[in-house]
Amino acid sequence: MTTGINTKGFRSFDIFVFVYCSTVTLGVIFLPYVAEEEIRSAWLKLAVSALPYFLLLYLLHRFSRHYESRDLFKEVKVRMWTWLYGAILLYFFGSVIYSILNGLKGLTMITAVYLLPNTSEWILALTFLAAGGFAVWYGGIETITRFVVLLFFLELIVLFLLIALLFAGYFRWIYIPPVFGVGATDFFKSSISDAARYGGIIAVLGFLPFVRKDVSVGPPAIAAITFLMITYVLVAVITLGTFGFEQSLVQLSPITSLVQALTTRMGVFERLDLVFLGIWVVSFFKIYMIQLWFVFFISHKCTGSRKRWPLIASAAVIVFVLFLLTPPYIGQNLQAYNINVLIYSFVLPLFLLVFLFIRGKRA
Repeated sequence: MTTGINTKGFRSFDIFVFVYCSTVTLGVIFLPYVAEEEIRSAWLKLAVSALPYFLLLYLLHRFSRHYESRDLFKEVKVRMWTWLYGAILLYFFGSVIYSILNGLKGLTMITAVYLLPNTSEWILALTFLAAGGFAVWYGGIETITRFVVLLFFLELIVLFLLIALLFAGYFRWIYIPPVFGVGATDFFKSSISDAARYGGIIAVLGFLPFVRKDVSVGPPAIAAITFLMITYVLVAVITLGTFGFEQSLVQLSPITSLVQALTTRMGVFERLDLVFLGIWVVSFFKIYMIQLWFVFFISHKCTGSRKRWPLIASAAVIVFVLFLLTPPYIGQNLQAYNINVLIYSFVLPLFLLVFLFIRGKRA
């Protein structure tokens, strides 16, 4: 199978950047918007909801030390019933397609609302799908990884800019202390929404087989999710402290509104929000490429095909058809999506890892 992989393998910094960049844009752009749910304790729940993924990455670290291939699907295949393994792969495939669809809707919505209001969203979607499909087909995971390393530094610039807003005169610390005077149902539903923001790291399952064998997986991966958690908490604190509870809840993207409110005396940066949005659109596109490559990785596991283009084109066509048939991002029920993300990005990988550890001990 041609995968565009550097034979020397990826290093620790590549793992760190891949884990961080595989999810950060999808979670940050709508913080603390959580589908009309409780947000007054958003920053606290963002920190707590990261804990399960720390456990998952730790178990992946243990797995990478015990299995030389570092390929979770390969090791499960030789130890699990064929029909169950096939069902799990199909569920992964469908769930990643669902995530790509959801991310594509968010990407086209942000682009249409803030950058290209006169362009139909289906044209934007088709453009992003075609460009991302070509990038995955032509470059493979090595090119994608180098691309996300570059974007990582651009996203850091935006993050530091947002952190500077903590010292702005319109920030109010009174909104920051968590509030627990809500029903258990609302708190639980919003916690699921917050936990789903970390779901993009599931693509690391396809990335690990291409990491150098002498590189430890655990430390850079855990450092990445720690940095990701800090990013989410900081953004939630900034938006809540600036807009308050009610205003943050009803806005499409409080972060985007926050950047649009920035002013500067330097004429070159009079529209700083366009710089921010440009970086964020490219970051959305980056996540779409990572997820599309992961779909190709799973499709290869399902079919055994060595041809990359038919698998990528088929996935892109499926996503585009679903894009046309499903309601827009704001009009859909995100609870079903968030629960599914939690299952396929944490519960199912946890089950597979525990299964391997139990079978390994018995052997």
